[in-house]
Amino acid sequence: MKKLLFLIIPLFIGCSNNETTAIAPKDYFKITIDDITTDLLSGEGNIGTYGISVGENVITVRASIYPGGYNNNLYLLFNKQGELIEANLFFNNGGYEFKNFEDFPKNYFSARIIKLDTENKKIKFSFNGKLYSNKNNLNSYHRYISGEINANYQDNVSVYPNIMFGHINQYCNATINNQPWVAKFERQNSIFTAEDPYKIKINIALSSSPGNFNFDNNSTNNFVKFYKFNTQTLVYDEYIVNGNLAYSYREFHGAGNYSHIGMFSLTATNPNNALDVITISDGSYRNYQHY
Repeated sequence: MKKLLFLIIPLFIGCSNNETTAIAPKDYFKITIDDITTDLLSGEGNIGTYGISVGENVITVRASIYPGGYNNNLYLLFNKQGELIEANLFFNNGGYEFKNFEDFPKNYFSARIIKLDTENKKIKFSFNGKLYSNKNNLNSYHRYISGEINANYQDNVSVYPNIMFGHINQYCNATINNQPWVAKFERQNSIFTAEDPYKIKINIALSSSPGNFNFDNNSTNNFVKFYKFNTQTLVYDEYIVNGNLAYSYREFHGAGNYSHIGMFSLTATNPNNALDVITISDGSYRNYQHY
């Protein structure tokens, strides 16, 4: 009787270690103005140019977009938490300009930093919001813009903010409720704001020599005022204050214009809610006043 010999041969189908090669996501720079979307990185025709820069505390986006032959210039400035500081959209063909709502800007424009790769200089983020023909009126004519971006960026070594008033450098920094606060704007003499709802006003009397001054809500010469933007009434609420203001140096700029350099601290209480107390400490400033 013959014996059958079975030869078992392993069957190998392909030589694979089940590993997959990661594919880097494709870069894109999609900007939508109202309902028209343009991808500046699609490479299809002359559709625009862009630039992204990242500094120590801000992200800047600039884009020129040419849908239908129209030149739209977009400028966006965010902090690294993804909060809008300033935005501008300018239509060259029609001379129309649209800006973010000026008060408490981060509340009226959304952004999200998804990834910031400082080693490879790559950034991924999205944004959306309205820009207005009248920056002080939420009911004015507006354009809705949004974007999705995954692209390279350049380092920005310039310092922001650089507040200029009367061609003089100004600043106002403080700690508000244990969080650092840096003014971004001085749109009126000695009145400072940022992307958040806070506003600080500093006043020093012309007759005052350098020194320290205690103040409260009734002070008329040397004082600091504190305000918080009310999203219901769309105006700044003035808080009840008491604190200390000091200045060490006054600089004359001619024609009744001066700058002061000094320090301040205060406690601010909501006049409509005694439990809403804000502590401002370690304040430093250089303000601009006209007498």
